[in-house]
Amino acid sequence: MRGKETWLLAAAAGLVAWALYLWSHSHALIPDILARYTEKPTAAKVTPKPSPAPARKGHSVSGRASLAQRFPAEVTTMAVPLPPFPTQQNVQTGTAVAQVRHVYGEPIMNVSELKSGHMLERWYYVNSDNTAMTVATMDDGFVSAVQTRSIVDFGIHLHPSGS
Repeated sequence: MRGKETWLLAAAAGLVAWALYLWSHSHALIPDILARYTEKPTAAKVTPKPSPAPARKGHSVSGRASLAQRFPAEVTTMAVPLPPFPTQQNVQTGTAVAQVRHVYGEPIMNVSELKSGHMLERWYYVNSDNTAMTVATMDDGFVSAVQTRSIVDFGIHLHPSGS
């Protein structure tokens, strides 16, 4: 049995060596790499592209008016009103969340929690001069409480930038 294993191992090694020999001669890897760096560059004939015809004043090469002429720059200034500031007086309990968002816009912050199977949310709104804050508490999608106070009453002290 020992002789058969030796012959099989020698035959496998021979097949591998023969396959490597065929692969190395068919791909000619090293001569190709050497040829790239040893060949002298040949001069190529370059023909310049014809230049486009000069454009008429105010028109592009294609003959159409330039983009700036077709669409003159106009500045339109629009005053976009801010949504009203919600207060205890104008937000009624029982109002739907969608209606509050539609009338007063997105809050500056909201906090949500699930408590005893109820979705509780607190929406925080601050007025435009940063002096008052309204906290609207929502329970399962409806306003359950609204509190409006001075920001200082909430314990928030805003300092001007740079101080």
